[in-house]
Amino acid sequence: MILSMWIYTLDDRIMNSALIECLEIIETFPEDTDPEQVESELVEPDYYEIVAVMSSGDEALLHSCEDPEEAYLVYDLLAATFARGTYRDGTAILEPTSAHLLLERERQSHN
Repeated sequence: MILSMWIYTLDDRIMNSALIECLEIIETFPEDTDPEQVESELVEPDYYEIVAVMSSGDEALLHSCEDPEEAYLVYDLLAATFARGTYRDGTAILEPTSAHLLLERERQSHN
């Protein structure tokens, strides 16, 4: 059985998770950053993007933030949610969701 759900992209498109081949975290640096500094890890990324890559090669931006811990948390939440087809607490996902909503639910569960 293939589990699928619908998720909002950052630009408010709705996509079926069954079309996603992989998720990536992309580190984005200032435009004038020397590539050697990036390679040597002498400069920190400006922000992180979580991108869904479809089998067609198309990409969809699901989340963007400046905090690396938030980026990796959202990545883990998306991966787990896509695999299960439910929210982390086991609640069924009955309508399109978003990375922002997953993060908000995660934070509320810890309060």
